[in-house]
Amino acid sequence: MRILITDEIDPLLIKLIKQNNLEFKFNITDSSEKILQSIQQFDGIIVRNRIKIDSYFLHKAKNLKFIARYGSGLESIDLETAEKLNIQCFNSAEGNANAVGEHCLGILLSLFHKICYSGNQVKNHVWKREENRGVELENKIIGIIGYGNTGKSFAKKLKGFNCSVVAYDKYKAGFNDEFAKEVD
Repeated sequence: MRILITDEIDPLLIKLIKQNNLEFKFNITDSSEKILQSIQQFDGIIVRNRIKIDSYFLHKAKNLKFIARYGSGLESIDLETAEKLNIQCFNSAEGNANAVGEHCLGILLSLFHKICYSGNQVKNHVWKREENRGVELENKIIGIIGYGNTGKSFAKKLKGFNCSVVAYDKYKAGFNDEFAKEVD
């Protein structure tokens, strides 16, 4: 099995590929058009966001059996065409859940404490203390839409703020846990 890797990936994944005696090639600089010239030589491709895998690309990839997305989203892959061509698509959804959960917490704190707004004012030598007073998360109800890996990671981070967390997920049910209460 030959695999094309189009973006930087963790050395641990390379180690696993080697341990399983899979042949692989890195091509982290060529354009989609250039990659299309040799894609028929590969059984699998590992992508991030650099290459858009559209219908045209998939039809050119005559021997492709799988597309592995190194990250959570599959939005850069034409999943409908891949399914019609019997190409399996999968991702590593949990891979960046912690980083995104932390990012969400940072944004929430920035909004509650007006950090960007007041920061810009201070840069312009304006200080409106009362107008820029923040709001604490404690005793607030925070809602999360989507309780997959990232939603749960965000909820875990909110636990220490003594706030209530409710979550809705249109794809799953029965996920009440110590971090969030399921709502409809």
